[in-house]
Amino acid sequence: MKALFPFILAMITAGGIFAQDETPVEIHFYSGGQKALNLSAPPARSDFYLDLKGTTSQKQIMMEISGAGAQKKQMIPLNADGSFAVRYIVKTGPGDYNVSLFGSAAETSLRYNGLAYFTVHMTGNPSDLNEGTLNAKVLDFVNSVMGKTVGRGECWDVAQAVLDQEGADWTRPVTYGKLLDPAKDAILPGDIIQFRSVRIDEKFSNGSSRTEYLGAPDHTAVVYEVLEPLHFRLAHQNIGGKRFVQITEVNLNHRTAGQYWIYRPVPGLVKL
Repeated sequence: MKALFPFILAMITAGGIFAQDETPVEIHFYSGGQKALNLSAPPARSDFYLDLKGTTSQKQIMMEISGAGAQKKQMIPLNADGSFAVRYIVKTGPGDYNVSLFGSAAETSLRYNGLAYFTVHMTGNPSDLNEGTLNAKVLDFVNSVMGKTVGRGECWDVAQAVLDQEGADWTRPVTYGKLLDPAKDAILPGDIIQFRSVRIDEKFSNGSSRTEYLGAPDHTAVVYEVLEPLHFRLAHQNIGGKRFVQITEVNLNHRTAGQYWIYRPVPGLVKL
């Protein structure tokens, strides 16, 4: 399946072998939404993906989609001129889905106003498009911001920025993708670690020791390099009082308290 991924992704991006009924949905707008959002009506029926194309005067656009017993929120990456063209992959199977679009006039605000809503019908299931396809993008982003402050300088701003930029499928605030089991799964550069009140105590051959804390109570970091099992170089910010992206080393084999979770970023949409 992994070998087929480039072909499958090309088919999804281009429309390829997955046919749609081109009858457009009926779009309804919230008060003021029509002035803030110009949205091309997507097909009312599709296989397992939803195309969203248009322009907006807003600085952020968020989609909420619910159906088949599931609900997701997905940021829509915008171009510099406010245009967007993306294909969202619906992973929860056939059924009717209610879709709402919300906008924010500020790039860093968490307050959104309703813009538009509609209902679409999905008929199929997607192939497995998850495994490791975004890790390289995460590392590219980390390298591009090394030594710089991302967002407000909070630790989770790095993960949020790259996952939203790349259209990843993740759940706020800190479920960054597919949860991995370090005892069974290979951890890769580009995976994301969420720490909670972790304490690490190391003793060295010369008799010295070192204690490190990660998370007060929470901290987010990107695996930059795997040195050995549970021994990583991490890229993160807001660490040691420094609110810019830097590299530090951590050996979780010496953890004496706290918890951590490791996530593999997975695609939620592709840019058209």
